Amino acid sequence: MRITTSILALLLVTPGTFAHAQEPRLEVPPDPENGLATLGYSLQLTKKLRECAPWHTSVESALRDARRDEKLVMTFVVADAGQRLITGHECLLVETALLEPEIRSLLLDHFVLLRVSTSPGSHLRQVAQPDDPLRPLGTDLLEARSPALVISTHRGERVAMLASIGTWSRQLFVSFLQAGRGTSLEHSPRTLVERFRIASLEGQHALVLELGKQLKAADAMDDPADLVRYGVSLLGLGLPSQAHEWFQSIEDAAGAIASAVRYWDGVALARLGRHDEALESWLDVRRSTGDAAPWGLRAELRAFWHETIEGMSAARPTRFRPELASTESPRSEDDEPSILRGAIEFLLAAQRSDGRFAHASNPKYDAAITALAGGALDRCHGTFDAKLDDRIAAAVRRAAAWTRGWIDRASKTPTTADCWGAAYVLEFLASIAGEHPDARDSAPKAIALLFSTQLENGAWSYDFRFGDGWRGGFGGWPKTSKGRAHSINTAIALWAAARASEAGFDLPQEPLRKGLASMLAMREGDATFTYTWPEPRSFERPRQSLGRAAVSLQALVSFDRAQPEALELAIEEFVSNHEKLHVTRKLTSAWIGPGNTSSYFFLHSFFHAADAIESLGGEAGAGRLRLLRNELLRRLECDGTWVDYEHSGKVYGTAMAVAVLARARAAR
Repeated sequence: MRITTSILALLLVTPGTFAHAQEPRLEVPPDPENGLATLGYSLQLTKKLRECAPWHTSVESALRDARRDEKLVMTFVVADAGQRLITGHECLLVETALLEPEIRSLLLDHFVLLRVSTSPGSHLRQVAQPDDPLRPLGTDLLEARSPALVISTHRGERVAMLASIGTWSRQLFVSFLQAGRGTSLEHSPRTLVERFRIASLEGQHALVLELGKQLKAADAMDDPADLVRYGVSLLGLGLPSQAHEWFQSIEDAAGAIASAVRYWDGVALARLGRHDEALESWLDVRRSTGDAAPWGLRAELRAFWHETIEGMSAARPTRFRPELASTESPRSEDDEPSILRGAIEFLLAAQRSDGRFAHASNPKYDAAITALAGGALDRCHGTFDAKLDDRIAAAVRRAAAWTRGWIDRASKTPTTADCWGAAYVLEFLASIAGEHPDARDSAPKAIALLFSTQLENGAWSYDFRFGDGWRGGFGGWPKTSKGRAHSINTAIALWAAARASEAGFDLPQEPLRKGLASMLAMREGDATFTYTWPEPRSFERPRQSLGRAAVSLQALVSFDRAQPEALELAIEEFVSNHEKLHVTRKLTSAWIGPGNTSSYFFLHSFFHAADAIESLGGEAGAGRLRLLRNELLRRLECDGTWVDYEHSGKVYGTAMAVAVLARARAAR
C-alpha cells in the first residue's frame, strides 16, 4: 500500500500545495493537505525535539563524557536517510521517555545520550561497513538494526540492546534502562509511598492502583503528583472514562502538575473519542507553558502525532528481558490460537466509538484501515466462543455503518476521494453483503465512488486529483502531460470490483473495460508490472513486482484477462522471495529495498498474496498459506501485535496479519 505520510511526501504529492501554502501556525498543527505549511512546521518541531535532550552526535565525545562522569552510554540508532525531518520513532522516544519527568531524571543521572543516524547501505545491502559507528560501542549496524537502543559502558562494552523497535512503552523502556544498569528498583525495601512511585515509574499499573488504594485509605495521597500517577495507571489499564473523572477531580494543581493533569486528561478524552476536547486540552497546555517547556512540547507532540503515539504503544504491558534482542518475539505455530485471539482482542479494543479504526498518522486512510480491520474480524467470526463471536459481529456492524457514512461524504468530492478507501470499503461491503442487508444496500454507492476516482486513461492513482494533476519535472521524475497512474492502485481497484461482481453486483462495463485495458498495458511480462504508467515506466524487472504481481494478476484472472498459470507463477515468485520484503521494515518510507518496496509494503504484500493463494485454490494452497502464517508468527511484536511502518501503525499491521492467519486456518 502506497502511504505517503512522511512530511516530505505530503509536500511533493499534494497538487496545488504551493498555490495554497501559508505560514504554519504553531498553536494549531497545520492541515496535512497543506504540504508546504506542514513541512515548515515539521522542520521547526524537529529542531525543538533534537534540542530537548543533551544528545551527543559523536561516539568519541559520548564515550569521553561517560568516562569522565562514570556513566553509561545510551545510543539511539535512527534511520533518517539523510532527512532533516523528525522520524516517527524519534517522536515516540521523546514522548515515551525524554519528556516524562521521572524517566528523564533517571536517564540524565545515569546515562550519556548519543544519537546515531544510519545510512541505507548497512541495512539494504546487509553487509558490514568498514566505518561502522557502533563498533566502539560493542555492536554494529547490522546487529543493532534501526530503530534501536543500545546501552554500553564507557569502555565500549555493550550491556543491553533493543533493535528493530516496533513497540514503544514506558514499562518496556524503563525495564530496558534497568537491565542496562544491572539494577532493579522493585526488590528494595521501601515505604508505601516509595513503592507506589516505583511501580508508577515502571508502568506496573495494577500495582499502582492497589498501592494507591492503600494510600488513600491511610489518607496519605496528598502529593498532587501522586494523584497524576494514579490517573495515568487508570489509562494504562484501559479505563479512560474513570481516568477522565479522576483528572477532573484533582483540585488546586498548579505549575507543572496542572500541565500534567491537563495533558493526561487530553489522552483520556482522545481515547473516549472526544478528539476536539482532547486537542483543546493539549493546545491549552502548550499555550500556558510555551513550546520550550517539557509539558508544552509534549502536548504539542500529542496534538500533532497523537495517532502515531497511540498506534505504536504497547497493546499490553511488556517488560524488557535480556533475551529480547528485538521487540519482535517469534512464536511457533502451536501458539497460533492464543496469538490470534489476542490480536482479535487488540482490534476490538482499538475500534472507536463511531465504528472507525484509525490510521496512525493520516486520517485520509481511516476508511481503508476500517475496511481492512472489519474484514479481518469478519473472517474470524465463528473461530472462538459465542461471547467473542458476538463482540466480533457487533464490531463488524459498527465498521460497516461507519464506512457507509464515509461513502456519502467522499462522494461529494470524488476527485479527492482516496482510492485505497474506495477499493477496500467496496471489497469489505461486498464480502459481508450476504449477511448484512445494509452492506448490500451500500455496495452500489461504493462501486460508483470507486469508478469516480478512475482516471480518464482507465487506470487509478492515489486519487483522481493526484493522477490527473501530476506533471513531474522534479526529484528525478521527467516532465509529462499524461498524468501518473500506478499498477498497485489499479490492481486493487479492479480486485475490489471483481469481489463486488462475484457477490452479484453490477459494474459499469465501459469503465471496467478501460480499467482492464490499462492493467494489461502495465504488464511487462508473465508476472511483472511497471509501477508508474503511462510514463515513465518504472521498476520493470521481475523481482521488482514482488509486492504487486499477485494482486495485479488476480484482478486480471478474475475477469478472464489472464490465465491462472500466470497467477500461479506470481504466487510462486512471492513464496520463494518474500524475505526480500523484510529488509526495509520499520525504517523510513524513503528506503527502498531490493524488490523496490518500502516498509509499508511488507504486511500489505502478505495480505494480497494470501488472498491470491486462496482464490487460486489447489493442493499447494494450504501449504503456502501455512508458510506465510509461520513467517508472520516469526515477526510478531512482543505485545502480540504486528507493525511494519510506524506511520501506518499497529491497527493496520495487525488487521493485515489477522486476515492472513484466518485464511491459513480456513485452508486446513
